[in-house]
Amino acid sequence: MIVAKSLNKVHNLVTDKDMTYSYAETKTGSTWVDGKPIYRRVFKVTNKALSNGTMVQSFAKSNFDTMIDTRSFLQGSDGGLVPFPRVGSSGKGSGIEYSSANNGFMFMGNDSWGAQSSRWLMIIAEYTK
Repeated sequence: MIVAKSLNKVHNLVTDKDMTYSYAETKTGSTWVDGKPIYRRVFKVTNKALSNGTMVQSFAKSNFDTMIDTRSFLQGSDGGLVPFPRVGSSGKGSGIEYSSANNGFMFMGNDSWGAQSSRWLMIIAEYTK
């Protein structure tokens, strides 16, 4: 736990409640600079070929207001996690970005990957609504 102390008050900067991860939308207990609550949701993508411009996860109606943070990981062939964005050999790189125009997450870059049933892509999103 990280603790900051100011003016005789102790503030928890990271709490167990803040570190909850779920496939369901979860309030983190934190607020954004505009005072709105921050939500977190995990998306697991399997059985999808990933190349530049691929819509990885789309939403009929997301109600996302501000996308605060996204982190993505692909399970490698050895079972380890490959973080996105990543830079590979020969200058190839790739990443996942949120597109508000397309209302979803897109795979961007000059690399290609395959998310199979045994090798998945995980996207962690934090946002306000």
